[in-house]
Amino acid sequence: TLRDGEQTQGVSFTPPEKANIAKTLLKKLRVDRIEVTSARISSGELGSVQNITAWAEENGYLDCIEVLGFIDNKRSVDWIKESGCTVMNLLKDLVNEGPSVIPLDKGSLLIAAAFDKTLNIEEQIKLLDSLAKGVERDIDTQQDPLSIINGLNNYLFDHVGLHGNESDYYDPKNSLIHHVLSTRKGIPITLSLIYIEIGRRLGIPLRGVGMPGHFLVNHEKESSFFIDTFHQGTILSKSECAELMNRTNPAIRWSESFLNPISNICLLYTSPSPRDATLS
Repeated sequence: TLRDGEQTQGVSFTPPEKANIAKTLLKKLRVDRIEVTSARISSGELGSVQNITAWAEENGYLDCIEVLGFIDNKRSVDWIKESGCTVMNLLKDLVNEGPSVIPLDKGSLLIAAAFDKTLNIEEQIKLLDSLAKGVERDIDTQQDPLSIINGLNNYLFDHVGLHGNESDYYDPKNSLIHHVLSTRKGIPITLSLIYIEIGRRLGIPLRGVGMPGHFLVNHEKESSFFIDTFHQGTILSKSECAELMNRTNPAIRWSESFLNPISNICLLYTSPSPRDATLS
């Protein structure tokens, strides 16, 4: 992300600096996607983004540029279209109480609804409720965390059939929560989101862990192991998490801080938007 000032406090790029960084990231470092700003920041920022998108369009990188937008009666959409960008990373502040209590189910479904107008959010929430009820009688939340997780894994992965979409990992629909619920296959972050939401309905305190390259889940009261929802709930120790990250991201130096839990708002923000969902 190049949202200077927001993501990097005290740092402010000039328009030429931001343009040069964007070109380097895309052309030389071959980064797949960059987020250059938030919508409706200022007229000066609009001009800066227009310079970047003009270069990107001329050089075949326009689909790699995105702007953070909001559900605000099309004001973000209009701003982004004026900037020349065609991809929006959608985010909406759902509650006023704070980021830790933002409902993941509703948040992720609102994001999905921006790309699928036929989506019925209430039906999907009822589906999540139904999945939770299906396992409720088989799990004793007074047990130790590992026993609880094993019971949840048996139900969600063995009975329901949730699994990682290894054959088509980059299918954009893997990022749509209702599609994952329908097909039972997805990517680490969407599978983790479903896992966390089923746990929440059962009173199991689960948290997202944004390890680079492979999202994980852990139990709030147990920091010695982590759950890999992409691989049918495989239980990983800290050292096994490090090994997994080193295989998927060998260029990144391991840090145990990668296993710190993230807030709900960060989880929603981290969730990838479907890559073929562009503005029209």
